[in-house]
Amino acid sequence: MGRKEWALPYRSPEPDDPAGRRRVRALRAAAYVLVTAVFVVSVVQFQSGTVKALRKAEKFDRKHPDWTPALGRAMGENRPAGHKGAIGRWRCAVRQLWEGRNIYAFVPEDYTKVDTRPASAAESPELRGIVWMHPNMPATVLLLTPFGYLSAPWAALAYNVLKLAALAAAVLMAARLAGHGERRVADWVVLLGVLWTAMGLVGDIRHGNTNVFVLAAVVGHLWLFRRGRDVLAGLPLAAAICLKMTPALFCVYWLYQRNWRLLASTVGSFVLLAVVVPAAALGPGRYGTLAGTWYRNMIAPGLAKGSWYPEHINQSMSGVVSRYFLAGKNGDIYWGPDDDPRYLGRKHGWITLAALPDAATRWVLRAGQVLLVAVAAWAIGWRTLPRDDGRRALHYTLVLLGMMLLNQRTWNHHAAVLLPAGVAVWQAVAFGRTGRGTRIASLVMLAGAGLLHWLVRGELLAGVGRLFGADAAAGERLADVAKAYGPTFYYFLLLFAVAGACSVALRTKAEPFAPRRQTLAE
Repeated sequence: MGRKEWALPYRSPEPDDPAGRRRVRALRAAAYVLVTAVFVVSVVQFQSGTVKALRKAEKFDRKHPDWTPALGRAMGENRPAGHKGAIGRWRCAVRQLWEGRNIYAFVPEDYTKVDTRPASAAESPELRGIVWMHPNMPATVLLLTPFGYLSAPWAALAYNVLKLAALAAAVLMAARLAGHGERRVADWVVLLGVLWTAMGLVGDIRHGNTNVFVLAAVVGHLWLFRRGRDVLAGLPLAAAICLKMTPALFCVYWLYQRNWRLLASTVGSFVLLAVVVPAAALGPGRYGTLAGTWYRNMIAPGLAKGSWYPEHINQSMSGVVSRYFLAGKNGDIYWGPDDDPRYLGRKHGWITLAALPDAATRWVLRAGQVLLVAVAAWAIGWRTLPRDDGRRALHYTLVLLGMMLLNQRTWNHHAAVLLPAGVAVWQAVAFGRTGRGTRIASLVMLAGAGLLHWLVRGELLAGVGRLFGADAAAGERLADVAKAYGPTFYYFLLLFAVAGACSVALRTKAEPFAPRRQTLAE
């Protein structure tokens, strides 16, 4: 037999009549252009913001050449950051790591007296600030090292061009994962999947974060598994864990699926990437100090000590529960322990529904987390499905949503990893033999998730407040309070419910997916 001819992992159905075919082709071309433009424009906006921030910092430094944090506190004027997004902060972390600083150290009580001019500050104004409590492990900083030695504009451009390439690859692999056997998904299903997760993707580009790369690594891992490459599949999953930690939940899934070879590959790859390579690059002693400080200050408080992170932008189950049921600082919607570890902020607010003791609130959280895991395990079931079974994409969706809900801190742009979830649920609703009741309920929940995803946005809510006469500060507070109630948290829950319901409905079907779109009557 000859080799299979290469084809896109999705199909582009067209009507039989010429007029309808022309109309569909025009709409398809418009959709391609529109989606591409949204992401390219986001990159351009980020690039423009980077250049403006750098120029603003340079202007400030010319005006205040002897500025220090202590002087800034006396002046009541903070120095502009000189960069935009996370990639700008990471450039500082990269340079200071290689200069010998411990970028994971806790913020000193009087940090204004600390020397604020690391050696790299002489090169560019955006490298002046000392990095404290850096959130990413040493391996991640090593991965980002090339960007630390480019100028801020070039680092941002290179970073985002790579990110667009990773996103394009992730879309293609996500489409393949949702296909059942050799049957490909329709292109409009992929489009709906992108639309239902687009704000997370756009948000990650605008924040200059790593979540699109985490998405590409996770989807690459699942794609390699589908192709039977278990040993290779462990490497991208280990890379994703190095970048964000939360993809480690897939190790629990593979444990539940009894795939010991893939688990062993992931553990081995993680040791290589997270321990062996950094220890060789930094020296075992310094690596041990950095890794230990990172664990004590960034991981242990949430993982081992159960610290709360109530800031309004936190959309995890932990964040929402703390804001609903705690008073004091642990329920303050403006408190982010990483940025204000000593609770010195001037802005405070609460939406407490019922003030409970800390211990009782922890029981509420643990009960919710256990229930979520139990429902996911029940929906996935004990049976091991074939690698190319389209229902596996629904299982992956449950794991991805678990990453969002079970984490201590989940921002909106962390949801960039949900792209394969969007494709999987729309494929199940459109082509799955779920039955009429499940299909209607799923469509209602998807509609609700879409409204939460698109409309409950900070900028939009602040604009609504100003429309009704509120000043800018009041409009922003309205947006903050709305976020504090957890709209993205409920978006996660609705997608989780759809994936769980479809998984259960399709569990016993010999042919779970139909070759044509199912109607509401089917």
